[in-house]
Amino acid sequence: MKRLFAVLAILVFAAPVFAQETESAVLSIPIPSGGKVTTEMSLGREQIEAQLGMMLSLQTGKQIDLDPTQLHAALGNLETVDFAEIKLSTKYAAADMLSYFEKQVPGRRVLWNTQGKPGSGMVLIATSGGGYFGAQIKPTISKQGRLVAGTIKAVCTKGFFDPANAVRIVFPIMEQLGVTPKAPKIGK
Repeated sequence: MKRLFAVLAILVFAAPVFAQETESAVLSIPIPSGGKVTTEMSLGREQIEAQLGMMLSLQTGKQIDLDPTQLHAALGNLETVDFAEIKLSTKYAAADMLSYFEKQVPGRRVLWNTQGKPGSGMVLIATSGGGYFGAQIKPTISKQGRLVAGTIKAVCTKGFFDPANAVRIVFPIMEQLGVTPKAPKIGK
């Protein structure tokens, strides 16, 4: 499951390379009051298939070769991936922001976390449309230790990867990057 999220994370973090600054956000991502969209991206399945290898290569600095047949199978029923980075320039409560997304995105909560730095949090929602919506809030803390602003990174998929085929494509990518997965620690 971690590898599946690694593929999604690769898409999310590579996406800003192709995104652009704008005033309007991708329609599938709700924008909280006072938020300003600084980056947005919307890729269809065909664009993902055509550009993922190049996006990974740009992000990692290494040439990544993907098998088109394996990539097609790994994408499962994924149709689109939307991404937005939203700047919050005012004080906010992380729980309120995450609740806002839960009210705006129809579906079922899978993950909710507000532990960590004050103002940080994340939510993952299995959407009623068969995809996923995720948002992560990172706070900006003043030198005095006060929350002064924050950044939200949000992604919404229509459809989702095929887990078994995604794992088959992740391992060759990890080998090309020279990354070795760590075995989980059992016990203390």
